[in-house]
Amino acid sequence: MKVTLGCGSMHLSDAARIAGGSYHGPDRQFHNICTDSREADADSLFVALRGETTDGHKYIPNVIQAGCTCVLCEEILPGFEAYSVRVRNTVQALGALASAHREDLNVRTIGVTGSVGKTTTKEYIYAVLSGSMKTEKTEANHNSVIGMPLDLLRMRPGTEAAVLEMGMSAMGEIRALSGIGKPSIAMITNIGTSHEGMLGSRENIFKAKMEIVQGMAPGGKLILNGDEPLFAGLRGSEYRPVYVGINNAASDVFADNIRYYVGKTLFDLYAFGKVYRNVSVPTTGFAGVYAALYAWATGTFMDLKPSVIREGLKHYSSVGLRQQIEKNKGLTLIEDCYNASPESMRAAMDLLNIVRGKTRRRKRIAVLGDMLELGRKSPEYHYAVGNYAVGRADMLLTFGKEAEHIAMGARDAGMPGENVRINNDQNDIEKTGRELINMLNPGDVVLFKASRGIREERVIEYLKENFAV
Repeated sequence: MKVTLGCGSMHLSDAARIAGGSYHGPDRQFHNICTDSREADADSLFVALRGETTDGHKYIPNVIQAGCTCVLCEEILPGFEAYSVRVRNTVQALGALASAHREDLNVRTIGVTGSVGKTTTKEYIYAVLSGSMKTEKTEANHNSVIGMPLDLLRMRPGTEAAVLEMGMSAMGEIRALSGIGKPSIAMITNIGTSHEGMLGSRENIFKAKMEIVQGMAPGGKLILNGDEPLFAGLRGSEYRPVYVGINNAASDVFADNIRYYVGKTLFDLYAFGKVYRNVSVPTTGFAGVYAALYAWATGTFMDLKPSVIREGLKHYSSVGLRQQIEKNKGLTLIEDCYNASPESMRAAMDLLNIVRGKTRRRKRIAVLGDMLELGRKSPEYHYAVGNYAVGRADMLLTFGKEAEHIAMGARDAGMPGENVRINNDQNDIEKTGRELINMLNPGDVVLFKASRGIREERVIEYLKENFAV
């Protein structure tokens, strides 16, 4: 990954001072920062990162040969002393550079974390804020201790608000990201099961997500999901939480009278004692409603008028492989292959029913792949998804080894065996693609849902290339 510095340029001596390291040789200047040795050039600072499978330090000779004259590293290789800033930890040093740049910008930051819905919530907040102020955001899935700091470093002077997505795979990562971003508004969308394989329980996921308060700016606002029981006892804590919800009418920001349509959802919104009728968002399903509630609360804390917030919500657009509904050769395709958890799987099948509507001539077909990072309860969670599919999908195709438990759950809950197809090999795209094509008729609605690592979008590509009306 490579970014151009929003501040224009930086000297090695400044990088060393900020990161608490030492530099050697001439005080060189750089305009870009990169972590991929293949992208390093004469204008770049190459950050040598140690990973599970490789070590960036071994590529230092390559980047110097390519013309790069600035390296951030933990050990100085003999013969390359004149190009290096040496620090104890390059990841922490990168975070220190980003934190210093944020302070120079004097920008208000919004931190978004949660098990599901982080990116959708970030994009809704960006849609609301960017209509009234110069707003930046972390791009794509740049929500790690490497990606988020790099995106912060590219933000330019004059930025008034920065929406920062914060992801994690272990304890301590959200604390580090929050310390770098210093959010004046922080939020946790929910506590799911998608990291249970790493952290062991929902309670531990809750603790990891709550680390976001440790870096909050003094007097910061904390927005939480009022429908999540794990958050219920936090009212009255050091950071008096603001709650948003759909099921809990006592929430500070609450949605009621929700009406779903293809490509649109309408609802009545109750916010801080006032009522706003027929608020509209350009997505289908409750995930968009939750994201809109967080965006409304954020806009309120950023002193935007309700009319401005309402209009901003309409300008949301999805990114990547997240929920996209499109017509193709007479079919309706719901493409949602970026991420998957038991919670989002259930929501996706609810969406399948909304999109199909009441026309029973149209079949509901679900192509469901593995949900990753669920730990020892993975078979149980996949099985429960299969139970939930009954009555919400007419036909089910599973894609991947773990997803076979979805098929078992569906059959045991009453789905006819002939309506279930199993493919344990995620590399055999044609098997699932051909079985899907053989059961399709124009007008049918097909849902594709799986974790990103399964790459189920390949089945979508096969379908589009080979299905003939």
